[in-house]
Order: sequence, then C-alpha cells, then structure tokens
Amino acid sequence: MGYRLVDSIQVAGPYVALGASQSAAFSRRWSLLARAAVGVLFARALNNMDGVAFDKAEDVPLGVEGAGEASQAVPVFVDSEALLQWTFRRLRLGVGVRASLVLTAGPQLSDRRLVLPPPPASCFATSGQAPVAACSPTGVSVPDERAHRLFLAAGPALSIGYDF
Repeated sequence: MGYRLVDSIQVAGPYVALGASQSAAFSRRWSLLARAAVGVLFARALNNMDGVAFDKAEDVPLGVEGAGEASQAVPVFVDSEALLQWTFRRLRLGVGVRASLVLTAGPQLSDRRLVLPPPPASCFATSGQAPVAACSPTGVSVPDERAHRLFLAAGPALSIGYDF
C-alpha cells in the first residue's frame, strides 16, 4: 500500500525593500539601468494537501488534518534587475531581466495527519486476503516542513516610469 499526495503550497504577503539604481545613457533616448535591493517578505503560507491511499485493488480518498492552516515568517531577499530603457520626454519604458534570491527559510508548516475514513465491516472478515487500502490504519503523520528554503527566481522584467 502507498500514498499519492498533492501538496500545494501558496506563499504570499507584502514586502519592504531598500535599494539603489544606476543609469548609464548611451544616447539621448536609450540607457541601461541596473537596480539592486535588500528586503523582507511578510510571508503567509497555506498548505493545501490532498491525496489517496492506494494498493493494487483500489484508491481510497484521504482527509488531511492540519491542511489549509496558515503559517507566517519573515524571510530576507535580495532583488536585482537590469533593463534597457527608452525615454520619450518624461515617459520611460524598459525591458530586461530580474532575479530574486531568497536567503532565509520561509514559514514552518504545521504537522499534518493523513486520515482514512473508518474501515468497512469487510475488513474484519477472516477471509485470509491481504488487507486493502480501506483497511489500513486510519492515521499517518506528515512531519513539519518549510514552505521554502533558499531559492532563486528569475525572469523577464518590464518597467514604465514617468518623471514628475
């Protein structure tokens, strides 16, 4: 018998960062722009876990105690960006790349317990057959885990600005 789990972790929240930028113009309208910042994310994590217990004969849906409970942490990150920027009067448009490195671990997710429905009466018959998924013990613990550890996220960046 085994377990097939779908563990969907969502992390969201506001962040505060302090940064600096430097622009290098190579014509009247075009420039290169670099930015860097250090900040903290006021993270809230939700762990929506679902699954089934299975064997060769059947799949039995699991309940998960502790799934959907929110956890919080304040991870530190470093953010950087490099853009090619075009300027028209006071309007600035940019395209480039961005990378964020999260330096500390995210929220600690609570202990979850996988729970099977109560076993049917057929589980208690003395037929000599091996127990099936529905006849398995009704609870297995999933140990605590972090929503995330150190990680790097990178991708395209678009920017728009207006000088007042």
